[in-house]
Amino acid sequence: MRDDVTLPERIDEFVKVYGSLRAAADAIGIDAGYLSRLRNGEKVSPTKDMLTRLGLYRIVTYRRICKQWTATPLTQRTKSA
Repeated sequence: MRDDVTLPERIDEFVKVYGSLRAAADAIGIDAGYLSRLRNGEKVSPTKDMLTRLGLYRIVTYRRICKQWTATPLTQRTKSA
């Protein structure tokens, strides 16, 4: 079992255990409609409480954009009189 998981993957794990989305929602105390929206990506930012009920916590990471950056040449500064 991996540690990193998407919301839909985690919800699918619960559905597999409980047999249906509605049964999973009842077991973990989340509205079935809300759980369905999380599963299909309509909702993407659940509260900390919802994540805890799903046995998850949020980790934010950043990735570089593949873009070439070019340095800007420095210009000579002059003192104003």
